[in-house]
Amino acid sequence: MSAWASALADRPRLQGADDRAAQLARILGVPAPRPGPVHRIPSRTVGDVRLERLSWETGIGPTTGAWLARPLEASGDIPGVLALHSHGGAMWTGADQFVAPGLDDGDPYAAAHGRLQYGGAPVLELARRGYAVLAHDAFAWGTRRIPADALSERERELASALGRLRLSEGRPWSEIDEYNTASALHEEVLEKTASLLGSSFAGVVASDDLLALEQLSRIPGVDPGRLGAFGFSGGGGRALFLGVLDARVRATVTVAMMTTWRSMADAHARFHSWLINVPGLAREIDLPDLPRLDAEHALLVQYREHDELFPLHGMREAHERLRSRDSTSSYEGSFFPGPHAFDPEMQAEAWGFLDRRLGR
Repeated sequence: MSAWASALADRPRLQGADDRAAQLARILGVPAPRPGPVHRIPSRTVGDVRLERLSWETGIGPTTGAWLARPLEASGDIPGVLALHSHGGAMWTGADQFVAPGLDDGDPYAAAHGRLQYGGAPVLELARRGYAVLAHDAFAWGTRRIPADALSERERELASALGRLRLSEGRPWSEIDEYNTASALHEEVLEKTASLLGSSFAGVVASDDLLALEQLSRIPGVDPGRLGAFGFSGGGGRALFLGVLDARVRATVTVAMMTTWRSMADAHARFHSWLINVPGLAREIDLPDLPRLDAEHALLVQYREHDELFPLHGMREAHERLRSRDSTSSYEGSFFPGPHAFDPEMQAEAWGFLDRRLGR
């Protein structure tokens, strides 16, 4: 058994502080997070933002790398927001995608990936508005990615064959492309292994996110009573799960990751990973019925009308379901034209939502 699987097998499962959290924790088989010391690399300034590189151990898999961005000038405790990176079929990079586009020396691949999804560096932009923003690598991404030599020979051979085909067609291909292809195939192995041990791939990632939220809440100068989370695509699904598992998340922004389960079954399930397609979840609760919506918990969902990953009728059904559940003006939903993305216009709306709900 691999080291990460052995650690997962021995880790107690999260029980959940209330019925809603307990239900989701049981379905996902979430390993109970274990907070430990945070290691810091000396900070740097990026314009009017102080940026720090952090790391910590989860006990399952490699060390976690993270970015913490804060305004240089801040009075009193400020709200904290967890930034949850997307899946993107790009396990080579994780949290770097939020920051690298705004750095002169940012990792080129992460910078290109971030510009494609966000049009910039959203973690830095949000920090400039007066937030402490933490972005961490989830299990299997970035600093926590599975080493290439731990991927199976079959996965590496299939990825290599695809690369040869692409190159013969005159299309670009790199070692990073090859790793991303092989690791995407390996995700099935991660899910099978985790499920055999009473957990799930999504559960291990959720444990990472819970631990990151705890680390954020402990940072001096962060108000633990004003915590939020945002994510795009797979990160949006992670944000939904986190807001259910930990009631301290007062404001959640989910971007391009909302529909009904049934609407995806015909033609769209193939687009989605084990990060959201959790066995057993759909039998117990539909996605729009999952989030907390009450006086203490607010949700913004942003939909893309031409999103290739979700049927429009499913997004509209989910939107109406969320509206029908909302008796406290806790839900906001908006539709934007265009394909799967979280562009600056959407970010402006998302940051305004966080301002209103967290009282910047």
